[in-house]
Amino acid sequence: MNHKRLWLLALPLALLSLASCAGVGERPAPSLEDWAVAADALTMLRARIISVDSEVEQESTDDEGQGVRTTLFTARITSGPMRGCVVSGQLVVHSSASYPVRPPRTGNSIFLMPSWDADGLPLGDFGDYNRTAGLLALFVIFVAVLCIVGGKVGARSLLALVFTCAGIVFIFIPMVKAGVSPIFAALLISALVTVITLAVIGGFGAKTFAALLGIITGLIISGILTTIMQAAMKLTGVVDNEALLLSQRVGMEGVSLNGLMFAAILIGALGAAMDVGVSIASALEELNRKSGLQGAELVESGMRIGRDVMGTMTNTLVLAYVGGSLHLMLLISVESAQLDYLLSWELIATELLRALAGSVGLICIVPATALVSAVFCRVKTAPENPFA
Repeated sequence: MNHKRLWLLALPLALLSLASCAGVGERPAPSLEDWAVAADALTMLRARIISVDSEVEQESTDDEGQGVRTTLFTARITSGPMRGCVVSGQLVVHSSASYPVRPPRTGNSIFLMPSWDADGLPLGDFGDYNRTAGLLALFVIFVAVLCIVGGKVGARSLLALVFTCAGIVFIFIPMVKAGVSPIFAALLISALVTVITLAVIGGFGAKTFAALLGIITGLIISGILTTIMQAAMKLTGVVDNEALLLSQRVGMEGVSLNGLMFAAILIGALGAAMDVGVSIASALEELNRKSGLQGAELVESGMRIGRDVMGTMTNTLVLAYVGGSLHLMLLISVESAQLDYLLSWELIATELLRALAGSVGLICIVPATALVSAVFCRVKTAPENPFA
């Protein structure tokens, strides 16, 4: 792309950016009507702090005798119909707060919850820091590295990732909210994601179908084992505050929390399952193409390759669950209760079920993919990837 084309692309973006900045001029305080509408709708307003009015936090005590620290600031709203309006805000932290909050500073992008002060004037309660810009920057870095290192395959992987995320957000979640069984929704989205991902990355050939059948076999075994152990261990699915809050939401009372646990295990193991299935199927296709291995010899080679892949992927899956449960593991280490009682906590039992049931499914993918690959390679050599 020459410099002229670059300027043609950059100029509209620059003008759009200037117009956007020009539209955020400072305006007076928001009207009481607009503020009341936002407060009634529980709308979180994006804002930027323009000054911290209380560098030394005001300390007081509430009705229950707990210490309260209040930081006062002024912020300019940066979204919605009140964009550009300036409003006073506050960050109130109780001494009994379960987690710390970094003190706000001038220039910080935050979220405000519309509220009212003692005189009935608009007041913004600090909601949280706006981290979308940082997440967007990190995503851009991820896309750049993936496409630079992976080339065409990296671009196709990105396309598959977009479909996976869209499938969960626009298919799985709406189905569960509409009252569809989480188990059925998880099976459907897992099948769709697997088929589309393998087709985009590997094309439509014997290798893809062998990997697909192996992955489906492993996921079915994980699902059956999960269902059996849920009943045997008398799990309810209420493993954290989020599950409890979800069950109390209007319209979500009938959602099966055990079904959601099943879905979490299935979807959580799907990525590693595709890694194992594709690795085995690709290796056996190459062995068949280059050396002509078929039948029992090809299955034996697949099992030898699969044992190495199986060891690393099982470790990867377990470490992924451990990484998400480090706080829980530290809690266990400082508890003085007996080990068998701690392992019987539903939260801990559920995490172990996720790791072990998923690992069993991964292990079963190896022989299933090896057998199916041997059958396909005996019938016909796998075609080249049409997407390459």
